[in-house]
Amino acid sequence: MPQESVKPALRAALRMHEIGSASPYKLFFAAKGKSGASFGFMQGDLAAGQPDVTKTFRRALQRAGIAESAVNGITRRLSVHLIANPLSTGETSQVNAALLASSDLVDAMDEEILGSVYDDLDLCIATAANANRKISGKPCSSWPCGST
Repeated sequence: MPQESVKPALRAALRMHEIGSASPYKLFFAAKGKSGASFGFMQGDLAAGQPDVTKTFRRALQRAGIAESAVNGITRRLSVHLIANPLSTGETSQVNAALLASSDLVDAMDEEILGSVYDDLDLCIATAANANRKISGKPCSSWPCGST
C-alpha cells in the first residue's frame, strides 16, 4: 500500500486526470465507443462489468425513488459501449440528482476502485523487487524509462 502521506497526492492526480474539477456525482460519456456511462472521480464504468459500480448506480437510483422498471431500463441503456448519452435530458437530470443525493455511495465506490489501484501499485513494486529492481518514483525524461 502506498504510504499514507502519498495517498492525497495520488488521489488528487487521479481525480484531475479523470474528471478535472467536475463533480463526480454526475454521468460522464467518453464518446469513444469503448465504455459506457461512468461516474465518480475514479470513473466507474457501467459497461466494464464492475459489480460494485452497477450496484452503486442502481442503489442511488432506487434511493431517489425511481421505479424499478425505470432503473432497469436506464441501467441497461448506460451499460453498453456508447458514443453519446442515450438518455433524455429529463432522465439525465434525474440520474445526476440521484447520484448527488447518494454521494456517500459514490464515494464508497470510488474508495473501492482506488483501493484496487493501490493493490495494483503494490504488485508492480513487488514484481520489481522480485527482479532485484526498484521503482524510483521519479519521472523519467525519456522513453523508455529505466529502472534502478
